[in-house]
Amino acid sequence: MNLTTWIEVDLDALAHNFYQLRAHTEAQVCPVVKGDAYGHGAPVVVRHLAAGGARLFAVADLDEALAVRSLSQAPLLLLAPPLPQQAAQVVRHRFIPTVTSWEGAQALAASAAAHRVKLPVHLKVDTGMGRLGVLPHQAVGLAKRIAQEGHLELAGVYTHFADGSDRRNTERQLRELLQVREALRREGVTAVLWHAAASRAFCLSRNTHLDMVRIGTLLYGQGGSSCGLPLKDTWKLYTTVIAVKSVTAGHSIGYGGDYRAPRPMVIGIIPVGYAHGFQVEPETVPCLQLKRSLRTALQGRVPSAFLGELPLPVVGRVGMTLTCLDLSSVEHPKPGMVVRLEARRTTVSPHVPKAYIKDGRISAIWRDGRLVVPEFDRPRRSPL
Repeated sequence: MNLTTWIEVDLDALAHNFYQLRAHTEAQVCPVVKGDAYGHGAPVVVRHLAAGGARLFAVADLDEALAVRSLSQAPLLLLAPPLPQQAAQVVRHRFIPTVTSWEGAQALAASAAAHRVKLPVHLKVDTGMGRLGVLPHQAVGLAKRIAQEGHLELAGVYTHFADGSDRRNTERQLRELLQVREALRREGVTAVLWHAAASRAFCLSRNTHLDMVRIGTLLYGQGGSSCGLPLKDTWKLYTTVIAVKSVTAGHSIGYGGDYRAPRPMVIGIIPVGYAHGFQVEPETVPCLQLKRSLRTALQGRVPSAFLGELPLPVVGRVGMTLTCLDLSSVEHPKPGMVVRLEARRTTVSPHVPKAYIKDGRISAIWRDGRLVVPEFDRPRRSPL
């Protein structure tokens, strides 16, 4: 692929997880693709799952929605309410905004009127998360005003659970949302979709599913055991060894010289560092460096690099774009070896290219905000 570092996204595994989730509930499944689809590349994920039957996707904000629009026209719910000055773009691109105040609703209504359209919106109710949302005792009044605004459509009402694995608090928050729903029904106000559950609550109780569930981590293959679902891993980070060298015992490795080879070692250098989101940036304060070094020495370092199933210890500090690995246990180490890295998906840089695998072959590469391989719609042909 002519890449030294890349993320591999398994589109078949992603579709498998989506169908497993959809079979587990009678509610509509809304894939959450915030954070660049948890590091999977939101534009391609949306395009792929929309073709597989997903009808609505959730993004964090307007910027994320615009990134998805570069490749897909699928309906997008903005989980954060747009600023008044962003209302025109929301209407122009037919995004579905979250509303948490009458002032925000008015700005959206004015833009919708200017474009001569009726804009669907979702009202968020704060039942205990304490962040975004109108309080329950204010929700009925705001919902009525939205329903009476000629250029807005109350398409959904929702809340967010503070801890979807805490049954008592989750049930309390759900009761508050359902009380709002009942109060609106008495006032003759209805919404198409009522939703509350994310991945944890989805597994906790079917009572939380309502009309729609917003699923992130489960979709990407994490936490399936809590639901009893056979989910598949969808994401892997790979890099290539670019240099190999032998060092003698006592040789210092990395910044600060705080790591010295305890024996003769073979060191491999990979072109990945904290600029890519691998591990963490070294502390610049000496006392914090010492504290972290002591913690690592006491607890041991969890392996984060592998050649096949063979763990390759990281030695020395992780640099901005380079990291050293201990290859002493590798037979015939050489540059060009492919290494798999463990990293948090949401902290890996979005600039790392993503190779999408379908039917066991590369179907597309997403790089620098564009689709490099035009054969995306013909995934059975391997263009590389």
